[in-house]
Amino acid sequence: MKTDYTSSYTSSLASEPGALYPLALGKDWHSIDAGLRCFHGVTTTRYAAGAFNIQHGSNWPARMLARILRLPAAGLGVPIKLAVHCETRPELPHGLVEVWDRNFGGRRLTSQQWIDSAGLLVERFGLMEISFMLRAENGALCFYGTRSSIAAGWLYVRTPRWLTLRVEARAACVPFPGNGIAVSVKLLLPVLGLLLAYEGCVAPGSAPP
Repeated sequence: MKTDYTSSYTSSLASEPGALYPLALGKDWHSIDAGLRCFHGVTTTRYAAGAFNIQHGSNWPARMLARILRLPAAGLGVPIKLAVHCETRPELPHGLVEVWDRNFGGRRLTSQQWIDSAGLLVERFGLMEISFMLRAENGALCFYGTRSSIAAGWLYVRTPRWLTLRVEARAACVPFPGNGIAVSVKLLLPVLGLLLAYEGCVAPGSAPP
């Protein structure tokens, strides 16, 4: 069932207390598109669905690493379903984590996001943690990776710059049924170059697609 996203979340434009993205963006929060504020300014469960074009690196080490990490398979028009919910985590500086559950054509990719003590957005995929500085650019929400780390239980190792995974990501509203969001993400490794890239549009909603 699809739900009109705009009518469901119109009241969220000012953001809910505790929502992560207003904290990470600070003064830039009101400079991103209203549809992005609707999606990122709440702590309730959100959904989205659409299709992405997915690309892997052209060299065999990058392709092999993508398979080892169980990244989404390459393809055109790959269906994507997304669910985001929040969980309380008292040990974190702001006490809240968002769980992002993505399904790319049957392959799941789950991550957790939270705000660290420096005000950066942190995202963890498995053992990998990436810290982002968020910026508003012409209404779009842009993600700039500042550092990456390996985290496994008590072990926490900051990766040196020459091994740091670089992430470039952008989200912007587009004229799309249900007020869509255009997404573009690139994961790049030193020496190997492109690891994964995907782009496309999703239509957000308040009910599972």
